[in-house]
Amino acid sequence: MATAFGVRSRVAFQAAGAVLISWVCGTLLASSTSVKYLEVALACVIGFATPMNHLGDTCRNGFTWITSAFVLAPLGFGCCYLCFLLGGLRWNHWIVAIGLSCTAFLAILWAFAAQQLSAPRAQLAGNSATVVIALIPLLVVNTGVTQQKQVLLGAAGLLIALFVGAVIPLVLSHLPYIGALSARRQVPACAAAKLTALADLCEATAIYQLPTPAALQRHRECRLRLLAATVDLQAAVQSASMELTEPDLFPEASMLGDFKSKSEDCRRSLQMKSTMLAAGFSQVTWDLFFKGAQGELLRSAAVSAAHALRSSASRLRHLAGDEVPEVPSASWLGSGSSHASAKDCQEAAQRCRSAWENFWEAQLTAASQPQWRERVEESMLRSMPEFEKLPGVPLDLFLSGAHYFKTEGSPEGAQVAAFDEACRHCASLLGVRGACEAAASLAEMAQHAQQDWRWRLPFAGSFTGCRHWLRVPFKPQAWKTGWNKGAKFGGRMAIAILIAEIIYVNVKPHLPEDEDGLWTLITVTMAVTPVAGNSIFRGLLRLFGTFLGALLAVGTVALGGSAYTQAPSVFIMAFFNKYFEQELQFAGMVNFTTYVIVLNTLADRNDPEISDQQEVLRLATRRMLDVMIGVCLAMFANVFFFPERAVDELRARELLSFQRTAEAIRTSSVVLAGLAARAPEPEDSWDDLRADLFASAEAMNFAGDGRPGVMDLLSDAYFESQWRVAGGARVLGGALWVPCGGKSLPGHRCLEAVIGISRMLRITYMMVSLCEPGFEQGAERPLANDPMVLQALGYQGAAIGDELDRVLNLMKPRFEASGCEQHKGTPGELNETLERLEERLELLFRGAAASRARSGGLTLTAGHCGGARSAAVIKMLHGAVEAFIQACRQL
Repeated sequence: MATAFGVRSRVAFQAAGAVLISWVCGTLLASSTSVKYLEVALACVIGFATPMNHLGDTCRNGFTWITSAFVLAPLGFGCCYLCFLLGGLRWNHWIVAIGLSCTAFLAILWAFAAQQLSAPRAQLAGNSATVVIALIPLLVVNTGVTQQKQVLLGAAGLLIALFVGAVIPLVLSHLPYIGALSARRQVPACAAAKLTALADLCEATAIYQLPTPAALQRHRECRLRLLAATVDLQAAVQSASMELTEPDLFPEASMLGDFKSKSEDCRRSLQMKSTMLAAGFSQVTWDLFFKGAQGELLRSAAVSAAHALRSSASRLRHLAGDEVPEVPSASWLGSGSSHASAKDCQEAAQRCRSAWENFWEAQLTAASQPQWRERVEESMLRSMPEFEKLPGVPLDLFLSGAHYFKTEGSPEGAQVAAFDEACRHCASLLGVRGACEAAASLAEMAQHAQQDWRWRLPFAGSFTGCRHWLRVPFKPQAWKTGWNKGAKFGGRMAIAILIAEIIYVNVKPHLPEDEDGLWTLITVTMAVTPVAGNSIFRGLLRLFGTFLGALLAVGTVALGGSAYTQAPSVFIMAFFNKYFEQELQFAGMVNFTTYVIVLNTLADRNDPEISDQQEVLRLATRRMLDVMIGVCLAMFANVFFFPERAVDELRARELLSFQRTAEAIRTSSVVLAGLAARAPEPEDSWDDLRADLFASAEAMNFAGDGRPGVMDLLSDAYFESQWRVAGGARVLGGALWVPCGGKSLPGHRCLEAVIGISRMLRITYMMVSLCEPGFEQGAERPLANDPMVLQALGYQGAAIGDELDRVLNLMKPRFEASGCEQHKGTPGELNETLERLEERLELLFRGAAASRARSGGLTLTAGHCGGARSAAVIKMLHGAVEAFIQACRQL
């Protein structure tokens, strides 16, 4: 896989190359024709913004601008002509101001309606991010152009510049050596990176002994690396769907989805294993299950799974065209200069299956072997020499939790602690088994992997969304959906544009004749965003980038030279701003935009020889004021008008996560109650529930580990909380938002609860995965006919689910914008319900521990793993409900 330096260099060179071509060609045309330098600047800006790391993302950006020009330009010209008619066949500033607002509002509603028709495919044509295209004709009028022919020519020039600026990077991105990385390479390379990260975690699990700081640190590093690889793979697959080709890494169309599903199963199984180990086991358990032959078989299974994953990664890396990494080794081990073949993957999968089957069989038969019972006795006597003279059977002492008596202080507490350890041990064993099964399946998939690519027409209506855009006027339901989703965003945009235009109309008499409000309006359209936090973040970065870009433009002019000789400086500015785009974020884009706008606008007003320092300073100051006014207006509109806060979306996702978790816990409780009552197992379908939990877990996965990332929902909510706009009151029927600050605001609480809710979803997903295959013989051993278990679960297992429903009913006001500020503490009724839940959990564990001791104790029996599965489900249920309770108290 290409290094980060190589990828960044490619993208930076594409952007700088596109800017250089646009600059040189535009300067030549501007000096000899009627082309304006403003149009040259627009082409440079679009050429800078289009290139991305993946070819699919570059295609998406380019085709979004190109196809949007075809569908939004007629809308803009139509609205412009309507304003001309309403003004009595002349241009009226107030009608133009209202027309700009209405055009922006209509374009956004239309875009959201078309997006509804185009789903699940992304909408390119008429995307709401390109609303400025629909405003171009009216913006030309706003600059003082009054003749219809000049309006048409000015708007056409800007649209052609936009088209050229999008096409040039598209061409460069498809060239060899300097082009963007295609899905043909990125998808298998990112899949290989994820498999390698999974193999690292398998090996970390294999050598794991005690939860020392060093071991825990290695597990954390492996987990974060794995999460990053998961995000990269998702981005690569999403980008691939935007390319001109339709990628398929496997012969069957659905196998790429199966690959992602299996790799996620492997990841969560390994995380369940490491989580159980991190809690620590007693010395007796280490002696019995993690040392000697049992420990060797466990390590062999984990290492075999890691080998299968690395073989799969090697084959996928070969499909990606990546070179084999140089690894020094002894000559008899081979040079390591070749990738794994399909046969290597098949053999690795067979070894992995054989290893975990041997490991699992040994676990099932160990309890019936006399040697294992002797080891129980030796381990117990070594740990507790005071029991040496007792006539009791050491196995009974182990099952009753005697090795926990010193720490727990009571026989019942020791029994519960021993049962908890047994449940965690069963969960860790099932985690190894699940990881090995998934690793073997992944190796078999990699065996059949190939590069199968099907080409399709790039301008097909189904690809760009043009067809859906044209269908919107005849689809009332689409308009209704577009209104529900985009009315607030469009309203904020319209208000911000209207305020900007009113300010411009009132101050125009005091401005020079050559000054207009063009860049203030363009800034507003770029800075108004669907959520408040994003607007604040982008606004601050835009102010910084504008100030720096203006200074650099002044410095460039001070060095002298014509527009021709300044091409190298423009190239360098584009290259370094694009190269460090990840660190600069939106500031780099605005820095470069301000730089070229100042140079080109000055060239438009004078001649190609730029030498008037006073004019440069005045122009740079004007541009900074334009942008500052536009940013402040956008931030004002986004915060105060028709609020759509990131914390609202975050709160909605959290509520949905609670609801799906409660449903999964209820369903699992019903199954456990059936086992406890020895009733027939209910035939429940887990597929939909598992898919819903997976979707919720992905929706709550921000920046890998619940930390604010770059321009994501969590970052937006974070900025809203920091700027004290996350909470407040709605007035005028919800059209106006009055924020009020404070640490107890809902945004702050929701941010604190993200990690806990993510943990709750992961545990619940593993619980459902353990329940889904059904329970084998012996599953009732930890539960059978125990009165405390039946009392804890209630009639037909409904008690815990009913308590969770009551909690959700009490929690719902906290997830509503109108009532979230009224609950700053934990209400008494909610606290009582959570305490009842905790009591039921304690009762469930006490009863299950007693049932385990009565039934002979061991959950694993010869030939049957039902007891191990039910014990693991009990532990996962306990962990899910505990995480549910903790998250409720955080909110």
